[in-house]
Amino acid sequence: MRCLNLQINGALFYFFTDPPSSFPGGPHFSPVFYVTAVTIVAVLGRMAGFITAKSVLSQWRYDRALLVAIPLVSLTQMMLLPVIFRWNVALGIPDRVWVLAWAFCDMFARAWRQFPLSLVLLHATPRGLEASTLALNSSAVNMGMVLSFYFGGFVLHALGVRPSGHAQEAEQFEGLWKAQALAALLPLASLPLLPALMPRATQVQALIVESPSSATHGAPAERCCGV
Repeated sequence: MRCLNLQINGALFYFFTDPPSSFPGGPHFSPVFYVTAVTIVAVLGRMAGFITAKSVLSQWRYDRALLVAIPLVSLTQMMLLPVIFRWNVALGIPDRVWVLAWAFCDMFARAWRQFPLSLVLLHATPRGLEASTLALNSSAVNMGMVLSFYFGGFVLHALGVRPSGHAQEAEQFEGLWKAQALAALLPLASLPLLPALMPRATQVQALIVESPSSATHGAPAERCCGV
C-alpha cells in the first residue's frame, strides 16, 4: 500500500503556485499560503481523524476497518481532480475554499487509515522486543515511502508532467490528472490482500496470547526445525 501511494507533490506544488506567466489558468496560490495554510488545515484534519477513529473504528476488525478507510482515502484523493480540470471555477467555488476543504478531508481519511495500521503494529509486538520490532516495522514503512517517491517520479516523467516554474509551461500539466487518478486508485490494489494478511480480531483484542515473549512461536521453522 505504501509503494502504490504515489507521491506527486512536486508537480502539484508547481500546479498550485505557478504565476500567470507560467500557468495562466492555474490557481496561482502563493508559496506561503500553500505551505502554511494548507498544512495547518491538513494537521487539523489529521487530529480530527485520529480523535474520531478511536470511537468509530476501535471495535472493528482490522481488515474491515481498512476495507472502509483505504477506499475513503482514494475518494478524497479524487476530490482534487475537479481543481485540476478547473471545474470548481466553473461552479463558482474558489480554489482556496476547495483545496482547504480537500486537505482537511484527505488528512481525516488518512488518519482513519493509519489508526488500524498503527494498532496492529503495537499489538503484534512480542514482549521485550519492542525496540527491535519498531525498528523493523519503521524500516519497512520508510522503504515503501521512498519507493512511492520513485514510482511517483516515474509516472510523472512518463506522462510528460515536468513543470519547473518557467514561463509558458501550461502544457506540462495536461497529464497531471492521470497521475493524480493513479495516485488515488492504485492503493485499492492492496484490498484483496487484507483478509489474508490482517488479523481476524478487533483492534482492542490482544494478538499474541501464546508465548507473548516469542517472535517465532507457531512459525513453520519453529515447528519443523525447533528454531
